[in-house]
Amino acid sequence: MITRVEDKKITLSKREQLIILEIGYDEIMSASSFVDYISDMYGVSKSSVWYSLNNLKEKNIVDFATKDHPGHTLMLTKSGVSEFSHIKIYGPEIINFFESQDEKIGAKYLKSSEKVSEIGIAKDTISINISI
Repeated sequence: MITRVEDKKITLSKREQLIILEIGYDEIMSASSFVDYISDMYGVSKSSVWYSLNNLKEKNIVDFATKDHPGHTLMLTKSGVSEFSHIKIYGPEIINFFESQDEKIGAKYLKSSEKVSEIGIAKDTISINISI
């Protein structure tokens, strides 16, 4: 999706759009708790979320605390609020995209963990009698 930010044309990835949506919909105190939330909710790696947050900060769309400037809450800038108003039209579509991706990953994990759990169950069923 090509979007206008501060009179420059830029491209925002679906992940960046998701982040803008989530920040726009919810009040979030810290970037680190937000990263945990996105990772848990949508199955996106924490490093990918941090990467996207930092890209959005460089594009002046979000602001959050850093070591040099502690105490800022995670929030959309004026440009970010403008982007949010454009992106929220596609909000359900973007959220469904990430939820479906997370379900696919979960299904793959479930299939692979079934094999592991069968092995684990076999090992766990061994009993040892110890006299006290």
